[in-house]
Amino acid sequence: MSPASRWAALGARLGARRWAPFGDLEARYADPTRAYHTLTHIEACLQAYDGSGVYDPWLELALWLHDVIYDPRANDNEMRSAELARRWIRAADLTPQVADAVAAAILATEHRRVPADCREALIQDIDLAIFAASRAQLFEYERQIRHEYSWVPADQYATGRRAVLAGFLARPQLYWTARYRQGLERIARSNLTALIAAVAGPPTSGYIGTHPVSPDVDGA
Repeated sequence: MSPASRWAALGARLGARRWAPFGDLEARYADPTRAYHTLTHIEACLQAYDGSGVYDPWLELALWLHDVIYDPRANDNEMRSAELARRWIRAADLTPQVADAVAAAILATEHRRVPADCREALIQDIDLAIFAASRAQLFEYERQIRHEYSWVPADQYATGRRAVLAGFLARPQLYWTARYRQGLERIARSNLTALIAAVAGPPTSGYIGTHPVSPDVDGA
């Protein structure tokens, strides 16, 4: 199923009366300043969701929209994405309960707090699954993130980047669900160690340039 068809099918399953056109979504993810946070990332997230054995249309919608707004110079991308999701959900004439659940799941991808429920746990794990990818995928991901932060001088990027990655590595656990923790935690930690070593500069700052780096995939 094409992304456009899948997006339309999700609206139908949710019972939306007025569903946002796929073109609106596609245009946002096709912004030329993006390299990692594109529809390719969203499709990878949806593939991981499909393999999770979970059926949760609200989670699927949150995955579609969790990076719908992405500006590497900002630190409120998840909040703005959640706000846009609320507007689109209201326009679709869906219930406030849907809006609240989807917005909460999107905000969970800030990765700043323990997930409040199973939906938030799974979206956080899916969002960080890149850390457990193959080394080739991992370093391509790093190249893409560097492209998104191309406006940052190399030394400042390296300092901030290593701090962000080291912050993830220092966590007691990267993943919350048993499936991810048991299958991917060890691989992800090994990959993070390799990635930190590959990024030049001491991990002394949580900043890239003058903008704080959120401890999430947007800054990861």
